[in-house]
Amino acid sequence: ATTTTTTTTTHHPPTHHHHHHHAAPSGRVMPPPGTKVTSQYKGVSWNSACSKWVAVLWDRELKRARHIGSYEQEEEAARAYDKEALRMLGPEAGLNFRESAASYLTEIGSEGLPEGQHAIKGSSQYRGVSWHERSQRWEVRVWGGGKQHFIGSFTEEIEAARAYDRAVLRLRGQDARSRSRMNFPVTDYNLEEIAREAGAAGG
Repeated sequence: ATTTTTTTTTHHPPTHHHHHHHAAPSGRVMPPPGTKVTSQYKGVSWNSACSKWVAVLWDRELKRARHIGSYEQEEEAARAYDKEALRMLGPEAGLNFRESAASYLTEIGSEGLPEGQHAIKGSSQYRGVSWHERSQRWEVRVWGGGKQHFIGSFTEEIEAARAYDRAVLRLRGQDARSRSRMNFPVTDYNLEEIAREAGAAGG
Protein backbone atom coordinates (compact mmCIF):
# COMPACT_ATOMS: atom_id res chain seq x y z
CA ALA A 1 0.00 0.00 0.00
CA THR A 2 1.30 3.39 -0.94
CA THR A 3 0.93 6.13 1.68
CA THR A 4 0.27 9.49 0.13
CA THR A 5 1.53 12.36 2.24
CA THR A 6 -0.38 15.55 1.65
CA THR A 7 1.68 18.64 2.33
CA THR A 8 -0.45 21.51 3.51
CA THR A 9 0.97 24.88 2.68
CA THR A 10 0.24 27.39 5.40
CA HIS A 11 -0.26 30.90 4.11
CA HIS A 12 1.21 33.42 6.49
CA PRO A 13 -0.60 36.74 6.47
CA PRO A 14 1.48 39.73 5.41
CA THR A 15 3.54 41.15 8.24
CA HIS A 16 2.65 44.81 7.78
CA HIS A 17 -0.24 45.38 10.18
CA HIS A 18 -2.05 48.67 10.25
CA HIS A 19 -2.34 49.92 13.81
CA HIS A 20 -5.30 52.15 14.39
CA HIS A 21 -4.81 54.42 17.35
CA HIS A 22 -8.14 54.87 19.04
CA ALA A 23 -8.30 57.83 21.37
CA ALA A 24 -9.13 56.68 24.87
CA PRO A 25 -12.32 58.08 26.41
CA SER A 26 -12.15 61.44 28.15
CA GLY A 27 -10.56 61.30 31.57
CA ARG A 28 -8.33 58.33 30.72
CA VAL A 29 -5.96 60.21 28.45
CA MET A 30 -2.97 61.59 30.25
CA PRO A 31 -1.49 64.41 28.18
CA PRO A 32 2.30 64.61 28.04
CA PRO A 33 3.98 66.91 30.58
CA GLY A 34 4.13 70.55 29.62
CA THR A 35 0.98 70.36 27.52
CA LYS A 36 -1.53 73.13 28.14
CA VAL A 37 -4.85 71.36 28.45
CA THR A 38 -8.23 72.93 28.97
CA SER A 39 -10.95 70.76 30.41
CA GLN A 40 -14.43 70.43 28.95
CA TYR A 41 -15.69 70.90 32.52
CA LYS A 42 -16.23 74.04 34.54
CA GLY A 43 -13.68 74.66 37.30
CA VAL A 44 -11.30 71.93 36.09
CA SER A 45 -7.83 72.27 34.60
CA TRP A 46 -4.91 69.93 33.85
CA ASN A 47 -1.85 70.35 36.04
CA SER A 48 1.14 69.01 34.12
CA ALA A 49 3.43 69.36 37.16
CA CYS A 50 1.56 66.69 39.13
CA SER A 51 -0.09 65.04 36.08
CA LYS A 52 -3.56 65.39 37.56
CA TRP A 53 -6.82 67.21 36.92
CA VAL A 54 -7.25 70.04 39.42
CA ALA A 55 -10.62 71.36 40.61
CA VAL A 56 -10.73 75.03 41.62
CA LEU A 57 -13.66 77.21 42.69
CA TRP A 58 -13.60 81.00 42.59
CA ASP A 59 -14.52 82.38 46.00
CA ARG A 60 -16.39 85.65 45.44
CA GLU A 61 -16.05 86.85 49.03
CA LEU A 62 -12.32 86.23 49.31
CA LYS A 63 -11.80 87.20 45.65
CA ARG A 64 -9.47 84.26 45.12
CA ALA A 65 -9.54 80.72 43.80
CA ARG A 66 -10.09 77.92 46.30
CA HIS A 67 -8.20 74.72 45.53
CA ILE A 68 -10.59 71.78 45.94
CA GLY A 69 -8.28 68.89 45.05
CA SER A 70 -6.31 66.96 42.42
CA TYR A 71 -7.77 63.93 40.67
CA GLU A 72 -6.71 61.17 38.27
CA GLN A 73 -9.95 61.43 36.31
CA GLU A 74 -11.26 64.58 34.69
CA GLU A 75 -14.87 63.71 35.51
CA GLU A 76 -13.96 63.07 39.16
CA ALA A 77 -12.50 66.59 39.36
CA ALA A 78 -15.66 68.00 37.74
CA ARG A 79 -17.87 66.25 40.30
CA ALA A 80 -15.69 67.50 43.17
CA TYR A 81 -16.10 71.03 41.78
CA ASP A 82 -19.89 70.57 41.65
CA LYS A 83 -20.10 69.43 45.27
CA GLU A 84 -17.95 72.32 46.48
CA ALA A 85 -19.96 74.79 44.37
CA LEU A 86 -23.20 73.50 45.91
CA ARG A 87 -21.71 73.69 49.38
CA MET A 88 -20.52 77.26 48.83
CA LEU A 89 -23.21 78.71 46.58
CA GLY A 90 -26.22 76.51 47.25
CA PRO A 91 -28.63 74.99 44.69
CA GLU A 92 -28.25 78.00 42.37
CA ALA A 93 -24.62 77.10 41.58
CA GLY A 94 -23.70 76.45 37.95
CA LEU A 95 -22.83 72.75 37.75
CA ASN A 96 -21.19 70.35 35.34
CA PHE A 97 -23.65 67.57 36.16
CA ARG A 98 -26.94 69.32 36.87
CA GLU A 99 -28.76 65.96 36.91
CA SER A 100 -26.67 64.84 39.90
CA ALA A 101 -27.50 67.92 42.01
CA ALA A 102 -30.09 66.16 44.20
CA SER A 103 -27.76 63.29 45.05
CA TYR A 104 -24.87 65.70 45.75
CA LEU A 105 -27.11 67.63 48.10
CA THR A 106 -28.08 64.41 49.85
CA GLU A 107 -24.41 63.55 50.26
CA ILE A 108 -23.40 67.00 51.47
CA GLY A 109 -26.34 67.04 53.87
CA SER A 110 -28.33 70.17 54.59
CA GLU A 111 -25.82 71.33 57.22
CA GLY A 112 -23.25 71.79 54.47
CA LEU A 113 -25.34 74.34 52.58
CA PRO A 114 -25.26 78.11 53.00
CA GLU A 115 -27.48 79.48 55.76
CA GLY A 116 -31.20 79.20 55.15
CA GLN A 117 -30.93 77.10 51.98
CA HIS A 118 -32.41 73.67 52.31
CA ALA A 119 -31.39 71.20 49.70
CA ILE A 120 -34.57 69.26 49.29
CA LYS A 121 -38.03 70.03 50.59
CA GLY A 122 -38.26 68.06 53.80
CA SER A 123 -34.52 67.44 53.84
CA SER A 124 -33.10 65.89 56.96
CA GLN A 125 -30.87 67.48 59.57
CA TYR A 126 -28.69 64.39 59.10
CA ARG A 127 -26.13 63.71 56.43
CA GLY A 128 -27.08 61.27 53.68
CA VAL A 129 -30.77 61.25 54.65
CA SER A 130 -33.64 62.70 52.62
CA TRP A 131 -37.42 62.61 52.97
CA HIS A 132 -39.28 60.72 50.27
CA GLU A 133 -42.71 62.27 49.79
CA ARG A 134 -44.36 59.35 48.01
CA SER A 135 -43.34 56.61 50.43
CA GLN A 136 -43.47 58.95 53.45
CA ARG A 137 -40.15 57.52 54.62
CA TRP A 138 -36.57 58.70 55.14
CA GLU A 139 -34.26 57.43 52.40
CA VAL A 140 -30.55 56.82 52.79
CA ARG A 141 -27.95 57.08 50.02
CA VAL A 142 -24.18 56.86 50.30
CA TRP A 143 -21.39 57.57 47.83
CA GLY A 144 -18.69 54.92 47.70
CA GLY A 145 -16.34 53.73 44.98
CA GLY A 146 -17.43 56.54 42.66
CA LYS A 147 -21.10 55.59 42.62
CA GLN A 148 -24.16 56.14 44.73
CA HIS A 149 -25.56 53.28 46.80
CA PHE A 150 -29.19 53.23 47.92
CA ILE A 151 -29.11 51.90 51.49
CA GLY A 152 -32.80 51.77 52.32
CA SER A 153 -35.81 53.68 53.62
CA PHE A 154 -36.78 54.14 57.25
CA THR A 155 -39.74 55.45 59.22
CA GLU A 156 -37.49 57.06 61.87
CA GLU A 157 -35.11 59.83 60.81
CA ILE A 158 -32.52 58.92 63.46
CA GLU A 159 -32.63 55.27 62.39
CA ALA A 160 -31.91 56.40 58.81
CA ALA A 161 -29.00 58.56 60.02
CA ARG A 162 -27.46 55.58 61.82
CA ALA A 163 -27.92 53.37 58.76
CA TYR A 164 -26.03 56.01 56.76
CA ASP A 165 -23.15 56.00 59.26
CA ARG A 166 -22.87 52.21 59.18
CA ALA A 167 -22.88 52.30 55.37
CA VAL A 168 -20.10 54.93 55.34
CA LEU A 169 -17.96 52.74 57.60
CA ARG A 170 -18.74 49.67 55.52
CA LEU A 171 -18.12 51.25 52.10
CA ARG A 172 -15.35 53.70 52.87
CA GLY A 173 -13.50 52.05 55.70
CA GLN A 174 -13.00 53.35 59.22
CA ASP A 175 -10.44 56.09 58.61
CA ALA A 176 -10.60 59.66 59.90
CA ARG A 177 -12.11 60.92 56.64
CA SER A 178 -15.04 58.53 56.92
CA ARG A 179 -15.53 59.44 60.58
CA SER A 180 -15.67 63.14 59.75
CA ARG A 181 -18.59 62.42 57.39
CA MET A 182 -20.68 60.60 59.97
CA ASN A 183 -23.74 61.81 61.88
CA PHE A 184 -22.78 60.24 65.21
CA PRO A 185 -19.50 59.38 66.97
CA VAL A 186 -17.82 56.23 65.73
CA THR A 187 -17.90 54.90 69.33
CA ASP A 188 -21.68 54.43 68.92
CA TYR A 189 -21.06 51.54 66.54
CA ASN A 190 -19.79 47.99 66.74
CA LEU A 191 -16.90 48.23 64.26
CA GLU A 192 -16.17 44.50 64.27
CA GLU A 193 -19.74 43.75 63.26
CA ILE A 194 -19.57 46.37 60.47
CA ALA A 195 -16.27 44.93 59.23
CA ARG A 196 -17.91 41.48 59.12
CA GLU A 197 -20.86 42.90 57.14
CA ALA A 198 -18.42 44.55 54.72
CA GLY A 199 -16.55 41.27 54.32
CA ALA A 200 -19.77 39.38 53.64
CA ALA A 201 -20.91 41.98 51.09
CA GLY A 202 -17.52 42.10 49.38
CA GLY A 203 -16.91 38.34 49.32
